[in-house]
Order: sequence, then structure tokens, then C-alpha cells
Amino acid sequence: MNPSLRDRVAALARHSPQAKRLRQSMLAWWQPMAPRVGPWWWQWAWAVIFSTALALAIAALIRASSARNLADLLDQAAWNQAFGTSLTVSLCIGLTIQLLHTLLMPLFGGRQRIAALPRRWRSTYFTVVPLLGVLLGWPVGLVAAGGDLSDWLASGSLVANLLGLGMISMYIGVMFHMFYSARHQQAQLTQRATEARLRLLQGQIEPHFLFNTLANVHSLIDHDAAKAKRMLESFTDYLRSSTIQLRGDDGTVGEELALVTAYLQLQQIRMDDRLRYHIDAALDLQSTPLPPLLLQPLVENAIQHGIEPKLDGGEIRVELARRGDKLHITVQDTGLGLAASAQRPKSLSTTRAPGAGVALDNLRERLQARYGSEAVLTLTDHPPGTLAMLSLPCPNPAL
Repeated sequence: MNPSLRDRVAALARHSPQAKRLRQSMLAWWQPMAPRVGPWWWQWAWAVIFSTALALAIAALIRASSARNLADLLDQAAWNQAFGTSLTVSLCIGLTIQLLHTLLMPLFGGRQRIAALPRRWRSTYFTVVPLLGVLLGWPVGLVAAGGDLSDWLASGSLVANLLGLGMISMYIGVMFHMFYSARHQQAQLTQRATEARLRLLQGQIEPHFLFNTLANVHSLIDHDAAKAKRMLESFTDYLRSSTIQLRGDDGTVGEELALVTAYLQLQQIRMDDRLRYHIDAALDLQSTPLPPLLLQPLVENAIQHGIEPKLDGGEIRVELARRGDKLHITVQDTGLGLAASAQRPKSLSTTRAPGAGVALDNLRERLQARYGSEAVLTLTDHPPGTLAMLSLPCPNPAL
């Protein structure tokens, strides 16, 4: 393979969707607080790969320190024995640590809840888990490798062995925590940069909505002053809610619903009886954390591509519910549906604001940056209209 072709193949591998997901999954395994990417077994596969690489390094150190000459260093049988023992012990420790993370993270409320803990509690968690992993995995690996556990547990050496394992575990825990903390800070900076970029785009789109609304108010003043007043009041509520949402990196379900309600009221005044809507969300969800501007793009998309172009309009139903550790958001409309909306001539989309077509792509980017594969957004035909479903992590506050 010539160099130019090899470079093109390597570049294609780096930028292919599957290679990108594998890199993201590896980074998520290195940083357990980050959102998981890919199927669950990928995390276990990375644990096996890392344990194997670590075993190879340990075997090399053992042979380098014990070999008397070059021939002894290159002895294949000695290499096989050193690597086999190191691999068995390393796999037992690595898989035990992975198992502890898998079992303990849900008990603490999941990755997002652990990431939100004070620094000292995060430090404790990421020190204790590797410590337990080594203390539990080392004896198991020793027995699996054919070692004699009775000698290890002998009264004269037990204390020394435990102290040695404890020191190794503490060192591993501190090193892992320092790495995780650095990766977590880097991930937070990347997430904030993504949020800032997408909000800048949102800010570029908002003026079109603002100008159209003010033009509608102006046209209503002369012949329907009462309707113009209602529209202006709803628009004021919308601006107040959107300003609150845009000022912070985090919001609540209640704040997002206030924004969506003001937006729907505004659109209902403009469209009269062509738009009907219903919002269903339990009261105990109002204070649930929710990134800002996640729900509003789904509702806006339903109006612009489903209800607006339909002659007799339709209805939008918004539902939010917590199921386990997930928040499920559905936006269902009785508009044109996906197929009919895609076939509609562009000239008929007279009310579409420039840039509105990228709203869902922006939303998917935000979800990927914040939650990885733990958040899922789907848009499907649901006769007579369209159904948008969003599922994202929502730790139970009782935990």
C-alpha cells in the first residue's frame, strides 16, 4: 500500500462514525463520570484491553528485573509464565473494579449524580473503589494463576501483604482520581463550549421570531386591539422565560415548561383555532434539573413542519414523566406527518425562520455532548401526525 493511500485509509478510519464512537467510548471508560457511549459491554471490553496491556508491562518489568543475561531475558517459557500470571491477576483486579463501578454507580444515583458531588466525596469514591477492587481481585487472581493462597494468608505475612495491597490500591486510586478529575474538567470545558456555540446560533435565529411577532402585533392593533394585547402579554412572558433559560447552563423542568407554555400561547393567538395544545407533567417534576432549551425546539418543530402547513391545523400534546432513572419527554402532533412534510414544496413554507431546519441537529449535538448515548431522541411518524420522543438521565432525588 503506497503512503498516500495508507494516509487516506487512516484518515477515513479516524473520521468514520464507528471509529468516532469507539474513541468516545474509550474516553468514557477512562472517565467513569462521563456519559457512556456504545453498548454496555464496550466498557467491559476496555477493562479487558487495559488489563491486558498492564499485564504485558508488568511481565516486562518482571523479566527485566530477574533476567541475568540477554538469553535469559529472551527466554520464551519464562515470558509465557510471567505474562500468564500477570494477565490472570490483572484481569481479576480490572474486572473487579469494573464490576464495583457497575454495581455502585446506580446506588449513588448514576454518573451525573457522582459528577455533581463535592470534590472530597468524589475523591473518596474514586479512591475506595480501586482499593476494594485490588483487595478483592488480587487474592482471586493469585488462586486462578495457580498460586498458594494459604502462604499469602499466613499469620506472619498477612499484615504485610494487606499493607502492601493497601498502598498499591491507594496509589492506583489517587492516580485514577487525578486523571478522572482532569478529564472531567476537560469534558466540562468542551461541553460549555458546545453549549455556547449552539446558543449563539439560537441567538442568531431568535430575532426572526421576534420581528415576526412584533409585525403580527402591529397588524392587529388597528382592527383587534384586544388580541394584540394578549399577543403582547404572551410575548412578554416568552421573553422573560427565554432570558432566564439563556443565562444559565442548567435549568429545571418548570422553567422549560414556562417557556414552552408562553410560546404555545403566542402561537395559538396567532393561529386562532388552528392550534390546540395540552401539557401533562406531574408537579413533582417541576424542580427536576433539565438543560435549557431542550423541549422548546421539539414544540417549535411540530408547529413549523406539522401544524402550520396543514389547512385545518391540529393539536400538540406535550408529556413529561419520570420512569426509573430516566426522564421521558414526548411531543406529539396531529399535523402533516414526516412523509408529507418532507414532500412539501419549499415555497409553501412561508413562515419558516432561517436556520430553523438545524434546530433538531443542534439539539442532538447538545445531547451527545452532555449525555453521550444515555440520551436518545427519535422522530417517527405517528398517524395522523408526528411523534418526537426524548429520553435522558434523570436521577431520582430521593437517592
